[in-house]
Amino acid sequence: MAGFLENAKLSRRSFVKASAATGAAIVLGAGLKPELKALAAASGTGSGDLGRWMPATCQGCTSWCSKQVYIINGRAVKVRGNPHSKVNLGAGCPRSHLAIQQLYDPDRIKTPMKRTNPKKGRHEDPQYVPITWDDALNTIADKIMELRQNEETHKYMLMRGRYSYMRDVLYDRMTKIIGSPNNISHSALCAEAEKFGPYYTEGYWGYR
Repeated sequence: MAGFLENAKLSRRSFVKASAATGAAIVLGAGLKPELKALAAASGTGSGDLGRWMPATCQGCTSWCSKQVYIINGRAVKVRGNPHSKVNLGAGCPRSHLAIQQLYDPDRIKTPMKRTNPKKGRHEDPQYVPITWDDALNTIADKIMELRQNEETHKYMLMRGRYSYMRDVLYDRMTKIIGSPNNISHSALCAEAEKFGPYYTEGYWGYR
């Protein structure tokens, strides 16, 4: 097992790229701020696109509600529940309507960021700089190989956000192959907190 990665036919970049499986935010939303409406209109193709409804899925929670997103000039400007869905029956909660603001937020990070300040501390500026995905994947792969060679895989930790079931399997396999038990989900701040309340008061473990 120790030589698994070293002898694998996949390149280190291909392995890490496949294992990372970064989840892209699904384009959803309705109640846009004025500046976001302007942003949607500003990217027009000049073709006089009147807009069209496109099928989509909300990833605001684990219900995976079916949605329809209204696209104008390549931009999502409105969302509604898919009337043909047997999951949410055409309905939608505020999460699906607000996600579009997150998608077009000017402060959204769209590229990997690398720390350049070696000093760490609460009052230290990490001095992050943008790097390419190739640089990020190669850096991560090099660090993983270094940990394996030094028998320090316990120092590896994967922290991830929302996931699908298929990505969950991939994440789980990745940490086991590397040799680390540190596979940490955002669930500690989300689903687990919701489930523990009824579990300790009513003995029920699950979503309402």
